Amino acid sequence: MSDIKITIMTPTYNRSSFLPKLYETLTKQTVDLTMMEWIIVDDGSTDDTEDIVHKLKEKSPFGINYIKSTNRGKHHAVNMGIENATGEFFFIVDSDDTLPENSIERIIFWFTTLKSEQEKFAGIGGLKSYEFSGDVGESFEGEYLDCSSIERREKNIKGDKAEVFYTDIIKKYRFPEFSGEKFLSECVLWNEIARDGYKIRWFNEPIYRCEYLDSGLTRNIYNHLAKSPKGFLLYTIELMQYEARSELKRMYYAGAYHVLVENIKLSVLSKKLKISVLKIVVGSYIFRIVQKRKGRRINE
Repeated sequence: MSDIKITIMTPTYNRSSFLPKLYETLTKQTVDLTMMEWIIVDDGSTDDTEDIVHKLKEKSPFGINYIKSTNRGKHHAVNMGIENATGEFFFIVDSDDTLPENSIERIIFWFTTLKSEQEKFAGIGGLKSYEFSGDVGESFEGEYLDCSSIERREKNIKGDKAEVFYTDIIKKYRFPEFSGEKFLSECVLWNEIARDGYKIRWFNEPIYRCEYLDSGLTRNIYNHLAKSPKGFLLYTIELMQYEARSELKRMYYAGAYHVLVENIKLSVLSKKLKISVLKIVVGSYIFRIVQKRKGRRINE
């Protein structure tokens, strides 16, 4: 490992107008900026992302590694970032998000608290916050809590959090990639790390400021899932195993897959998800009702 303390890894696709804002928040970090590197993986942008990044590189006080890729999705871009990371810690920061000024300082502090038991941990996890409306999701009471990404649901650690990993740990893993598919939920990889016994030290401090854009992955989740059926299947299996606290919820997740991915036979899906055809049909009905009540249009 080099002298770089932390790798900030940004996957981006046609977000050139947002990158300078993220860059400015990186330059304002309350640490020696030379201990940072910024890896930008351009997932096949058709705008002026490359030109913008080269202009930033000319004035940057920290190293910027720009990697141009074909359009294969965020998970592929993150895999490339993992391969090229040289820092001790690995932090994914989306191109349309920013960091508070003390983010890196607090990340380094929380990693120092793990020194005596480092082998048990994959990394740390802080809070994400909206720019004007508080923290994302829910959290526990207290300063910090140690548990895996799977166990966190039972500890009231809900919603998106800002995980930062030991680079030598995350380099052991990769997001699965399927030809022609451009979306895969991050929980597929985070749960794999958890199943190997690694914990995260979660702490109640905001280290990440986010904004979910109308054209971003979060806003268009159903559309992305439907277009990536193999990745969606892995995600559904994770949801049914770890998120569903009742058989009705398992039926709902299975039904959601059936509704969104229309070209799979019920008998095949039943075997893959280990749930009866009847329960999938009922779950599909429930899913449609829930989405209708929420005003969401499905498969249109």
